[in-house]
Amino acid sequence: MLAGVEHQQRGVSIAALVAAALVVAAYGALFWSLDSAPFQDLPVHLTRATIEQDIVLHGGQRFGKLFAFDPALEPYIGGDALLASLVAIFGQSVAVRLWVIVIAASLPLALALYLRAAGYSGYSILLASIVGMYLSTDWFFLAGMHHFRLAVAFVLMALAAWEIWLRNASLSAYAAWTVLVAVGYLVHLSALLFTAASAAVIGIVAYSMRQVTWRRVAAGLPPLAVVFGWHLATSRLPSDGGGNLWGGAVRKVLALGAPFARYEWPFDGALLLGLGLVCLLLLIGSRVERTDRRCVTAALLTLTFIALYAAMPFASGPFSHLDVRAVPLAAAFALVAVLAAAEKGDRQSRTAVWLALVLAVANLALLATHLERNNHVLRAYRRMALRIPRDARVLPVATRPLDGFTNPFLHAGAFVTLDAGAYTPYLPAGGTAPYFRYRSAPSVPLDQFWYQTSEIPDPGSRAAIEANFQYLLVMNPFDAARLPVNAEVVVKSHTATLLRVIR
Repeated sequence: MLAGVEHQQRGVSIAALVAAALVVAAYGALFWSLDSAPFQDLPVHLTRATIEQDIVLHGGQRFGKLFAFDPALEPYIGGDALLASLVAIFGQSVAVRLWVIVIAASLPLALALYLRAAGYSGYSILLASIVGMYLSTDWFFLAGMHHFRLAVAFVLMALAAWEIWLRNASLSAYAAWTVLVAVGYLVHLSALLFTAASAAVIGIVAYSMRQVTWRRVAAGLPPLAVVFGWHLATSRLPSDGGGNLWGGAVRKVLALGAPFARYEWPFDGALLLGLGLVCLLLLIGSRVERTDRRCVTAALLTLTFIALYAAMPFASGPFSHLDVRAVPLAAAFALVAVLAAAEKGDRQSRTAVWLALVLAVANLALLATHLERNNHVLRAYRRMALRIPRDARVLPVATRPLDGFTNPFLHAGAFVTLDAGAYTPYLPAGGTAPYFRYRSAPSVPLDQFWYQTSEIPDPGSRAAIEANFQYLLVMNPFDAARLPVNAEVVVKSHTATLLRVIR
């Protein structure tokens, strides 16, 4: 009888593993099909990385006349280096697909690594990896804020090394901790803040439960102190220039769900409800013990990131979406807290695993519906961009409305530079990437949001455009009467229209 039960449990486990593998393969197939980067910021990151590898490896043969690259140990350069390496090895078409797969996989893999380091069961690791496929494809992922999404994974990996160091003082764990703190900082500045806050919570809990000495906790702090010191000594970020914006208590409460609001709330809300049901199933029969360091640590880490969210402004000067960056880690550690409680229970819910798989599949279906359509549009847009003469000066105009809460076509104009080698003014140079710059400061007569926000162009923008640009590349459909200059059609497709500026 017992042998039969064990066989049945083993069969269910194998079935769940096979199903999970198939879902992972389906995610990989979807992301591999996206050859035109239909993620808001990704076209500019791909373009910048391609320019950087051209300057470093080919002496700027393609882009050296327009751009300069001054490598420095600063945030963002780590992600640029990874993407530029993929471009150099595989070419930009393959590189961008591999990059998206890496970003999507980074959270599930890092979460599994952290749980393993913290001593969680294989059941918890499997379930977290499945749910992680949903958590990793949040609004930040679709907005192309991939350096940040990669930084979240580095935080979790660094904390995995930190847990091992606190437990057994392993020198290899200390070396990994040091490297991950440094590399996480080079990927995104938030990684340094979030890693420091998390390591402090873990260290304090472990010390208060007499599971580690204060000397060992203190011995792990120098890597953080050195990187913080380096940042303070070398930071070239501009001042905020406009104060901070919190947006009020009501906005704070509502925006807790912002990372999960991607397309339409009926669908995204149903997925979020599915995540809640998975957690509820796990909590049935679970136990919370104040003497269990894993439960206490995960709960306090969740509260820490909610507190960081409450304390941080939504925007500081030109930088926005600052506070909501704490929410993905709050969600990840909330899941870890639930798993910690579930491991103290007397059962492992098979239903929770299968419901998590349903959640992952439903999320995949929603992503595929939007991403494949947007990729098709951008592929056609890139064919139009190739019609532009090399070295031409082009002002892209993004006219299409948002796709739900995402703006996948906002930075499509970067393909004018990437594919045609023409000049556009909207690549992210300076600011958060001070190591990358235009050789000649670009004329930016209009904010790139102007058409989508129905902004009325300043009268002086007409003269600036006529003096500095030869073409407009406008996404269809658009109202010609709203264009700030007179222009004649050069070529038109269903997706975009190339116009010559009439001086």
